[in-house]
Amino acid sequence: MITAQAIAALRSSSRKQTPRVDAALASAAKAQFPITARDLMPAFQGAALGEALRRAEKRWIASGFTLCAEELLADEKLTLKDA
Repeated sequence: MITAQAIAALRSSSRKQTPRVDAALASAAKAQFPITARDLMPAFQGAALGEALRRAEKRWIASGFTLCAEELLADEKLTLKDA
């Protein structure tokens, strides 16, 4: 099985760079998505619930896994008001 660390090492070696991603990968591997479907219910149901979770997860990943549940939920509630 190819791991994220192996891929990062291959990419960095092809660019003749020293791999500096070990700490970031280790941190990301330990990260746990801070919200669940239950956190978004009953405001979202069915397919809309899945979409809201995917949007929140994308924002969480883009933040470097730093956004907390309250920040993610606040963003989703703003989206809900706009809908």
